[in-house]
Amino acid sequence: MRGAWGAMLIALAGCGSKGSDACSGECTAAQYCDVVADVCVARVTEFAVGADAGALHDPHAIIIGLNGDLWFTETQPSAIGRITVDGVITEFATPTPNASPISLAVQPDGYILFLEGIGAVGVLTPAGVMKEYPFGVANNGHIAADSAEAYFTVDLADEIGRFDLGGDLSGGSTFTPVNGSPT
Repeated sequence: MRGAWGAMLIALAGCGSKGSDACSGECTAAQYCDVVADVCVARVTEFAVGADAGALHDPHAIIIGLNGDLWFTETQPSAIGRITVDGVITEFATPTPNASPISLAVQPDGYILFLEGIGAVGVLTPAGVMKEYPFGVANNGHIAADSAEAYFTVDLADEIGRFDLGGDLSGGSTFTPVNGSPT
């Protein structure tokens, strides 16, 4: 049994055969060869957030959108960001300064819903229109969405809320805690 484990560990750790060139060209395009350890290592690409050099940017949560773009929250400067598969970053400032978006979810129609620390659910449409719907309890929770509604945690009130967009951004949304009393 010891020999089988040894062979498995070598297979997991080494890219090339003993005595051959490091990694033997076996790394994928998403990897590079660490010639000292003779292993393929994942490449990491970092992207600078924010065009305003020197300003504080605090990316917090991140999700994958419908088309493969990444969406992220920035608690400072209070924005929702999008990074395309080509690395182009676009930031959408929240209507309320210092709203502190903390988590986000994507709906099947491409709307991005996000939870703000000031006690509001925000909605960002695929066209870039953003609106906030306050529910009045500051929080540091999470949000999950499907095609019709979203659920979010209100940790400071010990509740789970339900948000129904009502099909548009006209203000017809409703908030209901799980216990059924209005928030």
